[in-house]
Amino acid sequence: MIFYSPTFLIFFLIFLAGLPFVGRGSLLKWYVLLSSWIFYAWWNPFYLPVLIVLSLLGYGGGLIVARHQGWTPAVIALLLLPLIGFKYAGFIVANIEEVFAIDIPFQPDWSLPLGVSFITFTVISYVVDIKRQALAPERTFGRVGLFAAFFPHLVAGPILRGRELLPQLRAIHISTAMVPFGLLLFSIGAAKKVILADGVAPWVDTIYASTTPLTAGQSLLAFYGFAVQIYADFSGYTDMALGLAAIIGVRLPRNFERPYLAASVREFWHRWHMTLSRWLRDYVYIPMGGNRRGYGRMLLALMATMLIGGLWHGASWAFVIWGGLHGAALVLEQLQRRYWPTMPTIPLFLRRLFVFHFVAFAWILFRARDLAHFEKIVDGLWIAPEWSAYASAVAWPACLILVALLVHPIDSVSRVRWLARAMPKPVVVTLAIVTMVLCAALSIGNPGTFIYFDF
Repeated sequence: MIFYSPTFLIFFLIFLAGLPFVGRGSLLKWYVLLSSWIFYAWWNPFYLPVLIVLSLLGYGGGLIVARHQGWTPAVIALLLLPLIGFKYAGFIVANIEEVFAIDIPFQPDWSLPLGVSFITFTVISYVVDIKRQALAPERTFGRVGLFAAFFPHLVAGPILRGRELLPQLRAIHISTAMVPFGLLLFSIGAAKKVILADGVAPWVDTIYASTTPLTAGQSLLAFYGFAVQIYADFSGYTDMALGLAAIIGVRLPRNFERPYLAASVREFWHRWHMTLSRWLRDYVYIPMGGNRRGYGRMLLALMATMLIGGLWHGASWAFVIWGGLHGAALVLEQLQRRYWPTMPTIPLFLRRLFVFHFVAFAWILFRARDLAHFEKIVDGLWIAPEWSAYASAVAWPACLILVALLVHPIDSVSRVRWLARAMPKPVVVTLAIVTMVLCAALSIGNPGTFIYFDF
């Protein structure tokens, strides 16, 4: 069920209708949990056992780690097994065959359960926080299961911590105070997805699928188009997730804060997929030593963290290299601050422009998924453009890209919250409903899936 599809809207209305009848006790917990499982199973019922197994491992692992902290690595290894099996087994086998020049008869080719990477990281954070005594283990499975499966964030984040969500799960209810904000944020997310991301996607997909050399115009459209598409797609999903949660009285953490305004790569990762960035910081970078074990160790930990972050996105060397590009940029920024602190100040506008184009360049590798397609797009960027032959064909996606970049500076959850408070509630609700109906109508017959559903 895509969030903005008619099917999901019916599901959510039925869910809301049942909330007043289940109270705030154990019945509420199981009502929301079963609703979340139905939501997840709707995609593919064969995925549901994976979610339940991860939830059970997290529940049992949390109880074990609370008593025996030495078992933490074993529990984490068990939690990673489904992810490795479904997502990385084929990649591992292919590389073993390549390195050792052998033919392995077993070729894993399993369908990746939806959101398994997000679910795994969410449950790992629960177990590690118990080990660090930052969180008490839950004594009943239902609350851990709901923490892992809470449907607004289930398939593509935000990646949550136990202390953020678990206390709020005790009092899920229709929040009349937050409904206008939730509806408005949801409708804005739907518009970003349906109008901007899905509006640009056909042109971007066609260019990346091309088997012939590309013109400069095509490469530039792919360059800027995918930068807009992935932001509008992923932040649009997150806006919808935060909006849905707000309607039922739950505050989820922001995941984006105008990332293309970043003036450094470090700042970009403080603004882009913020919950993944802090997860990697707290559960990978800091355990590797962080900045506490010397400068050289810090640089190595920084690069290793970004390589792992790249691999988390997909079982491909292209993703590893993508993470490596960002890691190298972060290392260079650290070196500059240490060894050239008096470097002449570059105007803010130029720094933002440079970082945006670096990020967009790296996105080519992210989207291409292999070096051959990456090279084809990059080669086209160096060809002198012939705009007269191409301008009319790309006028519409070019306009969408321009609109997306122009509104980016005001695309903030805090601004939406202010707007929801400043405008009369009937106006906010009406505007949101009209936008949602329009997006649902535009998506009938061709609902585009979210890019991060693949991860």
